[in-house]
Amino acid sequence: MLRKEDILRVVNGYGFAKEDFWLMTGASLVLQGIREETHDIDLGVSRSLFERLKAEGHTPFTDGDGDRKIVLDDTTEVFPEWRPMAVEEVCGLPCATLESTLAIKRGLGRPKDLADVARIEAALARRAGD
Repeated sequence: MLRKEDILRVVNGYGFAKEDFWLMTGASLVLQGIREETHDIDLGVSRSLFERLKAEGHTPFTDGDGDRKIVLDDTTEVFPEWRPMAVEEVCGLPCATLESTLAIKRGLGRPKDLADVARIEAALARRAGD
């Protein structure tokens, strides 16, 4: 399981330009304090970064959900042009906003995503009440 400090160490270690990637789903929720940990790091990446990774020898494939991706290592998967509605900087890294992640998680609809939907909705309700 990856906690906030793990995500920061791993993602910063790649040395990617901040305009070429954005954290999605679980890792983004960890950095935003919605979850304590996540199983992996999903990065949306620019087409140019995806092509660079291919040129460096990373092999893309299509997963069971029909998404094209590259598995960088045992923690991180990258998805070309998987863009959220909006991105904000969190802990120095570009992350999908809570509203964007909520839309993604609702669309996925898996049991683990529905648990995140409830967490995000609660956080947004607390934010609105402040």
